Amino acid sequence: MPSMIAFSRVTKQYGDIVALSDVTFTVSPKECICITGPAKAGKSTLIRLLLRAEAPQKGSISIDTVDVQLVPQAVLPLYRQRIGLKLTEGNLFLRKTVTGNLTFPLALRGIAERDCSRTARNMMERLGLLHSADSLPADLTAEAQTLLGLGRALISNPMILLLDEPFVDLSLDAFTLAVSLITEAHQSGKTTICCTRDESSASALGARHIRIAAGKIIDDNPPVSGDTTPSLSSTIHNILARALLHRRGPSAKEKE
Repeated sequence: MPSMIAFSRVTKQYGDIVALSDVTFTVSPKECICITGPAKAGKSTLIRLLLRAEAPQKGSISIDTVDVQLVPQAVLPLYRQRIGLKLTEGNLFLRKTVTGNLTFPLALRGIAERDCSRTARNMMERLGLLHSADSLPADLTAEAQTLLGLGRALISNPMILLLDEPFVDLSLDAFTLAVSLITEAHQSGKTTICCTRDESSASALGARHIRIAAGKIIDDNPPVSGDTTPSLSSTIHNILARALLHRRGPSAKEKE
């Protein structure tokens, strides 16, 4: 089966700084992976390259066997609509309400306004943000902003999820909710990539675990359970284990 995502000997530099060095890995369709590493390891660079927000100096990146660099500029917006994106910064429209942030990616796909509103309301209920429907992002807590960003990535039923620090600033209850939402999306067939500094996230999601440091892949381990689609019971077990270890996501001040 062809890979959904493939990095082949990718190198990306910013002046003399090497962000990624000869990086090669593939992601199968419907696979969930966690890419972990410290700040400035290259995680966010991977996402920018997948979005074709930037180009590598060497190597190639393909999605569904298509070289990302060969996607015509006119087609690029449609390409990006296949991706549900959650970034650490710039992920929310600051002048749109919570409702507006959720309905926007749906409207881009030509979904009727009534259906957009209904789908956004359902997502706000899942996120516990219904009471903040008319609030702007600046009026939300850091935790609520993270959940809203995750909800916006999920709401348009994308083919691929790219999640940069999806657990930042979350309490244990909110972390449990986020894991549940990501696991449901994965089980429904989404190819999922989570980039985070939280090493426990791979276990919680039952995901393949790639470790990156100084722009190089240093480890690539399959899901602990050996199953690329974790059951709900195994997900709950991993969340409880995380709670016992008192693990939390990095604070907003530690963004890459």
